[in-house]
Amino acid sequence: MVPSIDRDTSIKRPGTKIFLLELSLLALLAILPFLRTLDAEFTYDDIESIQINEDLDRFFEEPGAFFDHRYYDYSRENRYRPMITLVYAVCRALGGNDPAVFHVAGLALHLGTVLSLYGFLGLLGANRPVPFWAAALFAVHPVHVEAVAAVGSHEDLLCTMLYFLAGALFLKSRRSDGWGGRTWLAFSCLAYVLSLFSKEMSITFPALILVGHLLIWRKDPSTGRIASSFWPLVALSALYLVLRFSILDIKGLQPAVHPGGSLLTSLFTMSGVLARYTSLLLIPWPLVAERSVEIYTTPFAWEPIMGFIVTAGPLLLAWRYRESAPLASFGAFMWFISISPVMNMIPLPIIEADRLVYLPSAFFCLIAAIALCRGKKAPGLYRAIAGAAVIAGFGLITVQATAAWKDVFTLWSHTVQADPKSQTASFNLANEIARRGDHEGAARLYRQALACKPNRFFKTNDLLPRIWYNLGRASFLSGDYVGADEAYQEALKSTPENVNALVNHAIVLIELKRPVEAESALLKAFSIAPRHCDVLYNMAVFCHRQGKESEARLYMERYGDVIPPCPPRPGLNSVAAHDDDGEPVR
Repeated sequence: MVPSIDRDTSIKRPGTKIFLLELSLLALLAILPFLRTLDAEFTYDDIESIQINEDLDRFFEEPGAFFDHRYYDYSRENRYRPMITLVYAVCRALGGNDPAVFHVAGLALHLGTVLSLYGFLGLLGANRPVPFWAAALFAVHPVHVEAVAAVGSHEDLLCTMLYFLAGALFLKSRRSDGWGGRTWLAFSCLAYVLSLFSKEMSITFPALILVGHLLIWRKDPSTGRIASSFWPLVALSALYLVLRFSILDIKGLQPAVHPGGSLLTSLFTMSGVLARYTSLLLIPWPLVAERSVEIYTTPFAWEPIMGFIVTAGPLLLAWRYRESAPLASFGAFMWFISISPVMNMIPLPIIEADRLVYLPSAFFCLIAAIALCRGKKAPGLYRAIAGAAVIAGFGLITVQATAAWKDVFTLWSHTVQADPKSQTASFNLANEIARRGDHEGAARLYRQALACKPNRFFKTNDLLPRIWYNLGRASFLSGDYVGADEAYQEALKSTPENVNALVNHAIVLIELKRPVEAESALLKAFSIAPRHCDVLYNMAVFCHRQGKESEARLYMERYGDVIPPCPPRPGLNSVAAHDDDGEPVR
């Protein structure tokens, strides 16, 4: 057998002082670059799922809601992830809606992930400097800014922490006999299940054990015990998948589709995405909350070709050197396996986001650490200086990147500036500008969003009618009634029974002196929602302006009879338009 160059089967553990020093350094590296997040507000989908989610408190009042379909109503999640919801509920109980409490939890989870990775790699058998350098690089890597800074992405932190904790516990079970080994295995299975119920990406955990067994432990005397311990993980995975796609699946969600409408196009597109992920891990810039997506219908474009190269090249090298460098081969195989759940073989609405690389990047950091520690021609001090320089550089980029997550306006301003082709980023920034009263600026951004290609992939693009609707509202408030008329017409082509759009369009038509069309729109809205407050009030205003006083009084009487009560109105002198659809795209 060729001797290993990246693994020490005797597992020489560091002395107590060095071990404590490494733990202290890892704690500092995991926390210091992200300290600015403690001053950040809620952003992105934190607002809907946490800040304005009053039902989050109900989990402690009704703990049974974690285990039935009330979970989706109370958590605002569209996947069954009760572990992260429990973390949010505890943070709400401790600090109310103070975002700092949630960000402290995020830093704690990131620190826990770094330490779990460090422990797992140490037990895996890596030569002593490798676990530290891999964990240190993971701690400061700028691609993790979204996962740490966005409270709604903390599911990635919790999932990854439990993933590597489960791995470390499994390796402890491998080194123990009798009840001790079975106890460690039981704890490993528990951590794995909790990881699954944090986020689905941890479904690759059995592959972690299998690849480790084939590359690292296959000639170990305890091979039989490893093989027998593997099957409980397979059984748990199968049971989870059955539950996940049956009783735990939320109904009524719009189905996602492959980008371009076919699996082949998805393969070409995701090859390009994989090339961009690899580029981000090597050169982490720009870092944005939303990325525009280029759809490829041919494999002969630049990014799909690069994606093929960065996939086939490392895998071939990993296979070629599986005997002499088993740990590096393990890292290469697990990088591709761990990222496979988000490679869109099963259609996903979001096909590219920095947070999706949080777990897989640990294996990239492992390979980088092995490369750093393997340079035998350079003295150890020089290698340490080189590693420290990389970590310092990445740490500075991380500090700078966290500033973009200060608040909603800063986040989307940065994203649109870095990637003006992102449709959702332009839409979300336009919403925030509209809230600040700059309706002309919002209208320009809504038009910019319309010119962008979608970066969400559902059966129908439900974002388009929302953009048209909000453009109509912004145009109306900026005095562009013709533009508002056009925008509402486009919105109603896709959503003809949108009562709010019908009412607002009618108001625009009134301003344009087109009463017949306005009455038609209001009557259609009334036929759809006869007890809608804005419909009744605007019908009353319209009839009053047309001199139909008896009909106006009738609509106002109905307005007063609505339960729950409609808001009080000053009279019949002005119309009441419905607000824009300001909910951010998740």
